[in-house]
Amino acid sequence: MIRLPMPTVAALTFNLHSLGLLTLMLGCCAALLAGLVIWRMARNLIRPPRMTDAKALYLLQRLSPEDLGLGYETMRFKIQPRGPEGEIVLAAWWMPSAGPSSQTVVLVHGYADAKVGSIAWAPGLHALNCNVLAIDLRAHGESGGQISTAGFYERHDLIDVINQLRAARAGDARSVVVFALSVGGLAASGAAALAPESVDGLIIDSPIADFRTATRQHLRFAGLPSGWIATAALWLAQRFSRARFDNIRLSRTLMKFAAPILILSPGADPLIAREDVDEIAALIPPARGTVHRADGALHLLMASQEAERYWAMVKELLDRAR
Repeated sequence: MIRLPMPTVAALTFNLHSLGLLTLMLGCCAALLAGLVIWRMARNLIRPPRMTDAKALYLLQRLSPEDLGLGYETMRFKIQPRGPEGEIVLAAWWMPSAGPSSQTVVLVHGYADAKVGSIAWAPGLHALNCNVLAIDLRAHGESGGQISTAGFYERHDLIDVINQLRAARAGDARSVVVFALSVGGLAASGAAALAPESVDGLIIDSPIADFRTATRQHLRFAGLPSGWIATAALWLAQRFSRARFDNIRLSRTLMKFAAPILILSPGADPLIAREDVDEIAALIPPARGTVHRADGALHLLMASQEAERYWAMVKELLDRAR
């Protein structure tokens, strides 16, 4: 019989030490990788990809209101320094109504979009005899800035835009309604809460309850980490941007605004939790406005999926806000 040599105590000790060292090294690598993922995710949250002309042509097949048959002129708005950035200039398109109108609708796009995306709603608003101002939020489209805060600083920017618009075009903007899309609703409702005298009506299509919820819902939908890694990334994004996402939760800001409100919520939207819509609906009694839920409708597609009812509700709010 062949006898194999038994491992010595020294050999066992060496093997255990090596195993412990390997475990420590793997743990450090995992922690470093997680840290890099969190840092990258946080940076991407506050620096969304811009909608360039090439992307607009590919995704939207348009570059300006002219592609929708609308006349327009370019406007610029100087915004006061806020957060980690200095003075910013926001780009906008002014699309006057075909006939005389003293009501202007300010279109506010969603996350990683731009005014070239939001102008899809401009022809419908023109048909209701409204002037339309479509803006690029900070760090989006042609506007200045590098950091997006999902409404925290953008709400102040929007107030600056409305005040400057009223000063420049008083006759055209005696009534101002803000029409916001998706995450843009956080900026719009935040502006309405801060300066209710500046906003005569508010419309939000595909409302997002808050940026935290939307981020997690989007990550789940994309099959990406949405647990503690997302929580850490959101915390870090706030540190980078000096923003506080909880301060602009939709249910908090809507409570401070008394003018007419229309919330258009698609029932099949993966970014919107039903309980969040229930919370919002409880805050808006019929005397203040309407929360319309469209079963089966998708994110930002209600205007095409149930066009007649959609524009009838928009018209009703515009009439109330005149």
